Amino acid sequence: MAVERAAFLTTWFDEIWNRGRLNAIEELFAEDGVMHGLGEAGGDHLGVPASGKRVSVTGMSMARLRDGKMVEGWNNWDMLSLMQQVDAIQPAAQLLP
Repeated sequence: MAVERAAFLTTWFDEIWNRGRLNAIEELFAEDGVMHGLGEAGGDHLGVPASGKRVSVTGMSMARLRDGKMVEGWNNWDMLSLMQQVDAIQPAAQLLP
């Protein structure tokens, strides 16, 4: 069972985040599913326009699966670093005169 859960999450991140295939959400996420921690609604998917830049971010994601689909997910990522990498905000050192 643990191998199947790991394979599901590998597929989730590869299809949606690495390949940008957003229609995979409909295939992998339950209709009554709930997601926590993805930022504010509106704007491009994380609240800022897509930059097209490659980023590296640390954090963790947890998911509850049922019948081969995600029914609940939690995300806790280093959003400050992510926003700096896509130039949505400047590091504090760059703000000082």
